[in-house]
Amino acid sequence: FHPTRPHLVLTTSKSVRIYDLLEHQLIKKLISGANSLSSLALHPSGDHIITGSHEGSLAWFDLDYSVRPYRVFTPHGDRAIRTVAIHQS
Repeated sequence: FHPTRPHLVLTTSKSVRIYDLLEHQLIKKLISGANSLSSLALHPSGDHIITGSHEGSLAWFDLDYSVRPYRVFTPHGDRAIRTVAIHQS
């Protein structure tokens, strides 16, 4: 769930979808470029989303910027990323 708005954030195997719970409609569909997403973390402000994939890529989305990742990192090479987290500060 979004921390400040009535939105639900879901991850599928290839994308992240954001739904408005009041309007009952899809707001955004974020395209990660990965074939198999494994984890998702939402920043406490609700403006940034981090996703991890089984291919070892980490995608950082800025929701005010685009539906494509702001940055893509491959910190583990081709090893799977099982969990991602965002520090509070």
